[in-house]
Amino acid sequence: MLGKHLDLNAAKGRKTVAAAEGDRARQNVEALVHLPDDPRFRDLLNALPVAVYITDADGRITYYNEACVELAGRRPELGTDRWCVTMRLYWPDGRPMPHDECPMAIALKENRVVDGGEAIAERPDGTRVPFLAYPRQLRDASGALTGAINTLVDISNRQRSADRLQRQTHRLQILNRVAQLVARDLDIERIAQSVADATTELTGAQFGAFFYNVVNGEGERVKHFAVSGAPRGDFEKFGVPRDSSLFGRTFCGGGPIRCDDVRIDPRYGNNPPYCGLPEGHLPVVSYLAVPVTLRSGETLGALCFGHERAGVFDEETEELVAGVAAHAATAIDNGRLYEAAQAELSRSRRAERAAQQLAAIVESSDDAIVSKDTNGIIQTWNKGAEKLFGYRADEVIGKSITILIPPDRDDEEPMILARIRRGESVDHYETVRQRKDGSLVDISLTVSPIHNSAGQVIGASKIARNISERRAAEAHRELLLREVNHRSKNMLHNVQSIAVQTLHNAESPKAFEKLFMARLTALSHAHDLLAQSDWRGAALMELIALELAPYRGNEDANWTISGCDVLLDAKTALALGMAFHELATNAAKYGALSTTAGRVEIRFRVTAGADERDMLHIDWTERGGPPVSKPSRRGFGSRLIQHGLAYELEAEVCLDFEPEGVRCTIDMPLPPTETGTAPETAA
Repeated sequence: MLGKHLDLNAAKGRKTVAAAEGDRARQNVEALVHLPDDPRFRDLLNALPVAVYITDADGRITYYNEACVELAGRRPELGTDRWCVTMRLYWPDGRPMPHDECPMAIALKENRVVDGGEAIAERPDGTRVPFLAYPRQLRDASGALTGAINTLVDISNRQRSADRLQRQTHRLQILNRVAQLVARDLDIERIAQSVADATTELTGAQFGAFFYNVVNGEGERVKHFAVSGAPRGDFEKFGVPRDSSLFGRTFCGGGPIRCDDVRIDPRYGNNPPYCGLPEGHLPVVSYLAVPVTLRSGETLGALCFGHERAGVFDEETEELVAGVAAHAATAIDNGRLYEAAQAELSRSRRAERAAQQLAAIVESSDDAIVSKDTNGIIQTWNKGAEKLFGYRADEVIGKSITILIPPDRDDEEPMILARIRRGESVDHYETVRQRKDGSLVDISLTVSPIHNSAGQVIGASKIARNISERRAAEAHRELLLREVNHRSKNMLHNVQSIAVQTLHNAESPKAFEKLFMARLTALSHAHDLLAQSDWRGAALMELIALELAPYRGNEDANWTISGCDVLLDAKTALALGMAFHELATNAAKYGALSTTAGRVEIRFRVTAGADERDMLHIDWTERGGPPVSKPSRRGFGSRLIQHGLAYELEAEVCLDFEPEGVRCTIDMPLPPTETGTAPETAA
């Protein structure tokens, strides 16, 4: 019978059970205290993949399963150890946590639920395991506290994912920093040092160097270098890398070199007089070198990194350094152009020629570069500005720069002009500007004063870089983290609730396993449908068909589905999926799906509601099966369908046990956007 064999739902559905069920629930909790003495219960808990243990009212441990031993790395002493099965505990920030302040202790001493308390367990071998605790109080029939049961969930994988994301974020920050540095600096030595420092940090190397060529006043090529992670003198006494088969290849345009251990590389140690590293040289085992090549194809130099441990640098690190090397080459190329312009200016004192050279650099830049006078009137406007803001040069030259500033930021320009008049620069100012079409764009702004030959400030140069994609990526990453955290907690809560309810109603461990896996499968069907649409919704017809698919006959289905196209949100899909699973399971065991002559017909439709919300009507009818009689008692399955759907979905449910077969009708409101427009179909 349906009332006898339907038995599980999420915790929210349980809260809606009528007050008449209170005595039975307290008797079940009281029985749970004595279940550890039952060998079947012990076998069942030992088979669970999560750590579970039980204490008395004073916190003394009275039972634990094998998963506790695996998590804690030890076997607690029953009746002696208190509060937690672990040897030592720590707060998430690494501070020691007294056992009497752990989630289980708080739950018992303060007599309240502590859901998802986070802590770190230290095993006897020193390894640490982060976990979440879900303690629940146990009470006897009178309501007196008799102890508690706790579930510990290992979140090591989540922590590793967070660490990996933090590492990637750190690398992105470094890349962004170096891109900003090289974009706004034209001094080659400062660029080289900035690149050497950033890439050494990026690779995790012990030390790094940027070896590059410059041309002196006599036209001779001289190799300079910038060092990071070690004193400059440690490099100067040995000079630059020689043109050996291993180290020299990168400086001759031969591409990157990456060695996990140079000591076993066949190209290493073949050049006298050292045949390896000279005495006193910095230790190099892991080695990475990436060429820095200018747009002309000339190899400017190389970024070289070393570490005394083997296998430090991987392919991803090499690719990141190659990206920085490209930035460095562009910056140094620009720096060279700038130095050439400065040299020409100092020789000829012809400001017009220098201005033309600088204008060429500005015009070819992808960044928006604009100049204005000290009153904020636009003087020049490059192609990058046209692309970024949508205005042609002839539309804006002679107008105030304030045409780009949104009304809510009109106080920014007076502040910028005041600083420029004082001869100050504005470095890396992130703000928002307005395009010609009225849309807003996130930019990184650098403003520098322009001086005349007498040293007076006559205007300002502004460089604006579009950072919309970076902002969107940051927002998307934060959204994903929140979504993953939310869904993980919901899933753990649902699975825990399913396990507890199935355990209470299963007649044996084998029956528990069968029921538990079937209900998890039903839950996964709804998750699969939701995942296909990126959790935007699941089609009702597909959801019902998935739950009935296992009961299709050899030639044709002994069930039909008809109705309009209805898209359910995640909450509705999960709740209805579990309800249809319970109806189908009962029909297969005792109802219409248990015989070849039986039929199940499911109809659903959408009508306009009185409160401007559409109403969904579902009719489940069984015919042709064994005769049906009303069950002697109401089981958890019927409570799930009648009260669970009412609580979660505001549904009105009618469950009738007619002699010809079970009939269930569900009437519930839908948000206006959830109904489709497809014609009625049948499956």
